[in-house]
Amino acid sequence: MGKSAYPTATDVQNVLTAAGVALGTLDTTTAAAAGALDFERRVGRKMLAPAGEQTRYYPPPTNREGYLDLGRDLATCSAVAYQPEGASSETLTLNTDYWLLPVNARSDNPARPWTGIELARRWVESPGPEMPQSLHRALRVTGRWGFDTSIPDDGWLAMVYRAVTLLAPQAGTALAAGRQEYEQTGTAYTVWGSAAYLELRRTGDWWFDEAVARYRRMRL
Repeated sequence: MGKSAYPTATDVQNVLTAAGVALGTLDTTTAAAAGALDFERRVGRKMLAPAGEQTRYYPPPTNREGYLDLGRDLATCSAVAYQPEGASSETLTLNTDYWLLPVNARSDNPARPWTGIELARRWVESPGPEMPQSLHRALRVTGRWGFDTSIPDDGWLAMVYRAVTLLAPQAGTALAAGRQEYEQTGTAYTVWGSAAYLELRRTGDWWFDEAVARYRRMRL
């Protein structure tokens, strides 16, 4: 199903509490934001497409295949238009004038984004050293830009686990070394050693690395 929003402080707190880690004064709000940001930096893509549509502009491709590399992920596409500067806009028809690639990306499980467009029309390079300025922004692609309209569950969990790891320096020795507290007959005891946090972090770091490898954007 995926998640409709990035992890919050509450999500990070829930994981820590379930593992038996005392929250204290940990800044889980900042950690949650940093965990999501770090994951997206590592994979090189925006995992959750913003709700509003945006139009991006491209020069038409001059290769023989008519292939346009979008340079980023496209989760939904509402329109592709061709409008050289000073000319009227021409709305292109899906599966007639252009094809979104990879063809079955949105039908896959989990769904993948489109990353390119194949155009039926062909453009040839001008005899001059550069493409005419009137074509620099001639192709206009409108949609929601990002990996998907929801964050895959494994990627979302990786963001949470990264947030847990990023809390270690903030908590200092107590959290980094692993501290457990319990009370017996009215007396509180503190035990140092390989506590719940260390195991949570160890497993979380592994999960984070695996998810990064799965979702890293590959560029040829």
